[in-house]
Amino acid sequence: MKYLLLTALVLLSNCQKSDPDTVLYGYIEGRPVHIAPLPTGKIIKLFVQEGEEVSSGQALFSIDPSRAKASLASAKSAQSAAQSRLADLQKSGRPEEIRAARQALTRHKSQLTLARENLERSKVLVSKKLSPTTRLETDQANFNSATAAVEEAKARLALLQQPARADQIASAHAEVARLHAQVTRAEIELDDHQISALQSAKVETIYRRAGELAGANQPVMALLPAENLRIRFYIPEPRLQEVSSGMEVSISCDNCPADLIANVTFIASQSEFTPPIIFTQKERSKLMWMVEAKPEFPHKFRIGQPVEIRW
Repeated sequence: MKYLLLTALVLLSNCQKSDPDTVLYGYIEGRPVHIAPLPTGKIIKLFVQEGEEVSSGQALFSIDPSRAKASLASAKSAQSAAQSRLADLQKSGRPEEIRAARQALTRHKSQLTLARENLERSKVLVSKKLSPTTRLETDQANFNSATAAVEEAKARLALLQQPARADQIASAHAEVARLHAQVTRAEIELDDHQISALQSAKVETIYRRAGELAGANQPVMALLPAENLRIRFYIPEPRLQEVSSGMEVSISCDNCPADLIANVTFIASQSEFTPPIIFTQKERSKLMWMVEAKPEFPHKFRIGQPVEIRW
């Protein structure tokens, strides 16, 4: 009788050791990505609906681009004007200007020849006392003026035949580069008025509709990428040392496929709902630490879905 009782106690003890209560309970949590436009403006069109699966690069919504288009047109116009000015500085004067300068030079040379002849004649007449010295002075002044006019005409013709100064051309180059940057910026700002998905995700919530205003601090919708799903569960203090980051755990849920696994990605550094009492050995079991794990196949779950965790 004692032998049978001892045997029963051993079997009961072994049974208790081999079948511990290892099940923990948790739920699926999602971390949505809130999508908002950089420019503030009126939503003119939504391209998706709640619950729809979108792929990377797919258009989500668009903001009224009227102002951005006007800014781009203005920037392109200024850039075109700057490019024309640079091209004008890099070449010599227009053919009409050069032709007129040559004609002016020819005219001034003729006037110089006439002034020289008058001056020589006056010198002879004055030396013979057949003309007053005032005439010689007048012809000398006319000769000097004609000489200066010829030199000025030569300089103008040479200037028209040469491009602008190097510093002027360099300044024009810099202006063209600055306006090109403005055009690029205006093009980027115009592209910002149509917002596309950066990754595959599910449209979880739409906050604003066509006709409403949206901006950087006013999200239009929330997307939920599959990789942003997490399993959240709580582990009591006596079992805290059993779990570690990167650890693989088994998960199960109603009507879910078998053999699903997840990897622990986060363990809270503090307990939650800590009771304001001295922790005796009995009270320690009330402490719970929040743990998160990333499922291997997140698309098989839904937010809020209860799951069981084992290892």
